[in-house]
Amino acid sequence: MFIKSIKYLFPLCLGFVSLANAQEPVNPIPATATDTIKRETPSEVVADSKGVKRYILGDIKITGNVKYNELTILTFTGLEKGQTVAIPGEDIADAVRKLWNTEYFSDVNFYEDSIVGNVINLELNLKELPRLNEIQITGLKKAKKETLLKELSIKPNRIINENLITTTKNYIANKYRKEGYYKTKVNIDVVPVEGKETKNMIISFDKGKKVRISSINFSGNKQFSNAKLRKAMKNTKQKSPLNPLRIFKPSKYIETNYKEDLSSIIDKYKEKGYRDARITSDTVVYNEKKNAMKIDIALEEGRKYYIGDIRFIGNKTYSDRDLRNLLGISKGEVYNGVLLDKRIQDVKNPDAYDLTNLYQNNGYLWSRVTLVETKTTNDIIDFDVRIMEGPQARYNYITVTGNEKTRDDIILREVYTVPGKIWRKSEVIESIRRLGSMQIFDAQSINPNVKNADPENGTVDVEWEVVENGQSQVELQGGYGGGTIIGTVALSFNNFSVRNLFNKNAYKPFPMGDAQKMSLRIQASTYFQTYSLSFQEPWFGGKKPTSLFGSISHSRQSAYNFRTFETDRSQGLRITSARIGIAKRLAAPDDKFTLSHSLEFQYYDLRNYTTGLFNFSNGTARNLNYTIDLTRDNRGNDPIYPTYGSMFSISGKFTVPYSLFNNVDYANLGNLEAYKTKTTELMTNPQTGADIPIGSYLDANGLPVSDYRDAAPDQEKIDQKRFNWLEYYKINFKGDWYTAIAGNLVLRTTGQFGFLGAYNNDRGVIPFERFYLGGSGMMNYSMDGRENIALRGYEDNSLSPRSDAGFEIGGTVYNKFSVELRYPISLKAQMKAYVLTFADAGAAYSSFKDYNPFKLQRSAGAGIRVSMPMFGLLGMDVGYGFDNIPGTNRKGGVQYHFILGQQF
Repeated sequence: MFIKSIKYLFPLCLGFVSLANAQEPVNPIPATATDTIKRETPSEVVADSKGVKRYILGDIKITGNVKYNELTILTFTGLEKGQTVAIPGEDIADAVRKLWNTEYFSDVNFYEDSIVGNVINLELNLKELPRLNEIQITGLKKAKKETLLKELSIKPNRIINENLITTTKNYIANKYRKEGYYKTKVNIDVVPVEGKETKNMIISFDKGKKVRISSINFSGNKQFSNAKLRKAMKNTKQKSPLNPLRIFKPSKYIETNYKEDLSSIIDKYKEKGYRDARITSDTVVYNEKKNAMKIDIALEEGRKYYIGDIRFIGNKTYSDRDLRNLLGISKGEVYNGVLLDKRIQDVKNPDAYDLTNLYQNNGYLWSRVTLVETKTTNDIIDFDVRIMEGPQARYNYITVTGNEKTRDDIILREVYTVPGKIWRKSEVIESIRRLGSMQIFDAQSINPNVKNADPENGTVDVEWEVVENGQSQVELQGGYGGGTIIGTVALSFNNFSVRNLFNKNAYKPFPMGDAQKMSLRIQASTYFQTYSLSFQEPWFGGKKPTSLFGSISHSRQSAYNFRTFETDRSQGLRITSARIGIAKRLAAPDDKFTLSHSLEFQYYDLRNYTTGLFNFSNGTARNLNYTIDLTRDNRGNDPIYPTYGSMFSISGKFTVPYSLFNNVDYANLGNLEAYKTKTTELMTNPQTGADIPIGSYLDANGLPVSDYRDAAPDQEKIDQKRFNWLEYYKINFKGDWYTAIAGNLVLRTTGQFGFLGAYNNDRGVIPFERFYLGGSGMMNYSMDGRENIALRGYEDNSLSPRSDAGFEIGGTVYNKFSVELRYPISLKAQMKAYVLTFADAGAAYSSFKDYNPFKLQRSAGAGIRVSMPMFGLLGMDVGYGFDNIPGTNRKGGVQYHFILGQQF
């Protein structure tokens, strides 16, 4: 009994001997971790000359506070029943190391349990590290706590080990250092939870104050002034008395940015020929009293160099002349190391026209282009451009992964990587853009995996990895506009499948997979309702990128008194419209052009309804028009947040010129000037409900009449004849540019122009299809085919021309210019968000003779956009209008705009 009891009290010497002989573990084994405790030595086993005894391993009994099953733990050890183990020796020591390296345990001990003959049975005693109950953060507001917890992404029940604590500390410290809090201190305590085996991690940290850069000083610089070198540092700026706030380039000290900017200084010298320029020392000193950094940079400029001979070696496909023309650098020019590197391979621009891409875009997947300095004589440098062309590659197998709803062929028809075609890097990049523009995949996650590249056979496989995002959107919107509450219910499907309408297995929850677009929309208020259905098939016929699209809608509007808020449903306007069109992706000048044609018919039915658009209150009008549109879309991969590229579109909308052949003399159709006013009276404006002075009307004999309608009893017939079939033409142009300023900071520049004209000046410009400027551009419930152009900082439609009687009549010509500076908050698939600042300017004019492109209403402001797969793009802008609203002495002032969809 005594022997059995003291077996756990023997010294650990043999275990420590075995660990001392083992290799150094990745993580040090704690002093409490041993391989075995010495037991009684059986007479059957004899130690060798080094004191090592060899046993057959029997059973291993697991004890201690562990949640893993025995088989899992034994797998961790690498030990197997029946194997020969040396004690002391590597086998047990290696098992201890493996268990410790899992970072699941705080204590690991092997004990001898029993020895029977040459068989040894062991006991493995483990103490598991604590598991996480929850993370608690102190010192932050609720919203910021939730954001940080989401970023940390540490789930409950996770093992709390030193690696987790250290990683968490480093993440938080680095996160705030990137924001300029250089002295951030983080502390993490692990606290038991009463009544639970788990523990809480309590994170407390002190961000401190933002560390600014008080000064950046240079020494040794003769060719460039301090100011020019500071300018070369794109992201590291010192405090400036002229710009103390530094809105876009703050003077925060961020170490990673600073290191990059040191390279930018050297690049500045290389661009001007100083190849040997180097930074001999840089010193960053923190002044605790001022909470600021002082930076001193010492430079050695070296001499100025020039380009000598440039030889091309290894080129067979392209001549020296062709390569020299593309390189664009000649003998005798000042050495420009930055430009040379870009002409060989521009690593920042995958679409660059450089020597590497010249080969990559012609099938030479395995090509390598290297620039080598071969000789330097005084200030002349000779170069070799060494080219290894290799064989041309062709696509072999093209596959798709990650698509759960979209069929493979729907994806593959959009990419240029077709089996048998020559490899072209530019086509791979363009394929990424096309898949992103489908708006059914997360544009940031599209990845072409190049696999099985075989130089011998000249083949390469491409696996397109995609992540599907929300392919249906629900719009539930309520707002106030036009003197009433407006409600909207809409369903939009970006990946619809008509052919699966009757396939119940395809409902997930709607029939999907063919990339067709369908939208159902209902919009209603006190006095109007609009119902619409639209559909688009992007590959009509399935063989070519020819899109078929169409829509039908029906609107009803009742008479509404904006003063008393009463609706008269006995008076109304009904509009029924249908549209069908076809759009084709062109091959020339390049495949980024799309040409579309559409035909639209609208039927206006007035029933005892006075609109101000025309003088008849009962009757009909018809609008049959043809639209042609040419668009070139070269925006970046992500349609929500493009970082480069542009989009231009020009469109023309035309009706039949009925006045050329309908034999109507519009010049003498009605002489409105025959009806003069001679007294001032008040009447109610039928649209606004306001009392306006219009005078007493005279009839054709010069006698006064009591009602303005009685003054011209034939005017309804005249206008009915004038607008029976609407006649007009309309031109629209829009240009959109996206430029990356630094990283993901993007500048968007927009220019727009529109003109509405008449074929026959006697007939005049129609009161329909006009341009209404101002506000959010969301006033889409109007019934007269108008275009609402957003101009933030002003009320909706407030910048539109008005009639003498005070009616908004819209413009026949407008222009608008806008710049936006955008910065992303998140570009993840589940939520994309960015903030922006903007400056808008524009104006609408009643006729072309009033057009003045420099007389504009201006505004500026800031906003935010959030895009979620289920709800689309939402946003809010705050704008300030600097100029007076036309016809008033009132400025636009502060305006809040709520945005749904891509309005700007």
